[in-house]
Amino acid sequence: MAGTAEFSRRRVPPSAPNEPSAPRSAPDGPSASRSAPDGADGGPSAIATPRLVADLAAERDRIDRTIADLVRSREVLDEVIDAATG
Repeated sequence: MAGTAEFSRRRVPPSAPNEPSAPRSAPDGPSASRSAPDGADGGPSAIATPRLVADLAAERDRIDRTIADLVRSREVLDEVIDAATG
């Protein structure tokens, strides 16, 4: 059929009964990040340089300004929609 993709099907032989399974690369579940050093998993780090703190504070301020701009835009849109439907 035109326009349909065909996939090759490669037969994978079953594992031998005594063959060990492949080792897992990383643990799963909620305890997976417990072995990571502070901050390595995206969480807070116990060590923060003054430069990092300043950068994070500046980013927080930028986000606050962006949120305020979005709220103002939403209010204007609400007014326009109300005027058009009222």
